[in-house]
This record gives sequence, C-alpha cells and structure tokens, in this order.
Amino acid sequence: MKKIELIFLGIMIFTISISQISAKPITVDKLPSSTSEFIKLRNEIAKSPEGGAVTWLIAMLKYSQDQKMGLQFMTIALSRDNLQQGAVYKGYKPHRSFNYHLKRFRRSLYWPKAYVIGTNPKNGYKFNWPASFELTRNRYSGKESSGKIKVFVKTYGVRPRPMMLKRNNRGYWKAGGISSFFLGVQTPVKKVDDDL
Repeated sequence: MKKIELIFLGIMIFTISISQISAKPITVDKLPSSTSEFIKLRNEIAKSPEGGAVTWLIAMLKYSQDQKMGLQFMTIALSRDNLQQGAVYKGYKPHRSFNYHLKRFRRSLYWPKAYVIGTNPKNGYKFNWPASFELTRNRYSGKESSGKIKVFVKTYGVRPRPMMLKRNNRGYWKAGGISSFFLGVQTPVKKVDDDL
C-alpha cells in the first residue's frame, strides 16, 4: 500500500472507533411547574445516564423562564461535588464557580432550546411540548458500573456536547461535567420586516 492509502485507512479506523452509538431519544411531555414535578420527572428518567442528562437540560430550560425555580432544578440535577451549602434547595446551591457560567447564560437564554430535536436558528429555536432530546455514547464513554459515564447531547450546528454524569447513592444519574453547555450556539435569526 502507498503511504497516502495507509494514512487514509488509519483515519477511517479512528473515525469508526470513536463513532457515536445512538440511543433512543428521550421525550418529556411538559416543563415541570414545581420542584415536586421536577423530582417526579427526575425519578422517572434519571435512572439512566441519558435520563440524567435530560434532567439537566430541563433544569436549564426552566432557568431560561424562571431563574429562581430553575436554580432549584439545577441544584437537584447536579452531582454533589458541584454543590455547596446555600439556601436554594434543602440547604444546598450550585457551587459558586457556576456564577460565571450563569451570568453568561442570562445573556443568551435561548441556549438550552438548541438541544431540543427539531430546533434551529432559523425558527428561533422554537418548539412545542412534548420535547425530545437525542443523546449518544461512544466507546470512550465509560461503563455504567463505574458510576461515571459520558454522554453526548445533539445540538444544532455544532458537534454533540459532552456531559459527564455520576450516579448517586440512590441510583440517580446527576450532571457532573457540564461546562460545554454554557458555550454558545448559533444566534437565532431575527426576521426583519422591511416593509416601511
């Protein structure tokens, strides 16, 4: 084989080895209107890493509409090592390092809508409930038996965003490494009426 063919073959093998393993989309009927509704949803779906990731996405969607309750949802969805003592929910709140991320997030509250299947900047990331989310894993995601696993959440216009999840002592998967969810997505297209 020629050198160029060997390089191409190597690239193909590497691409196949890290290719994503698709999972069935997770659908949520509606945005919870209270912490008790959110906990009920969490108890239903966060028994898998993908469900734990969706729990975090729902918390972000709630924060984009109601920051006080959204912060409670985030506190519930985060792994214990991302929390500190505080008065948000049952004596805890997101670690102070989240303040930087939340400040950026407040300027672009459309970010979490980009993770809902079917949204895009052209439609302003608009969607109707129920909302579905597509998540994947790859061969480097880890094993659930370790209590830590990485999943990837599909979003419009960029590569799937990684999220590290950790299983707590009750068997629920909680959001650990989530910094990539505070990175921007494409700005929604604003339709301008040019009829003066």
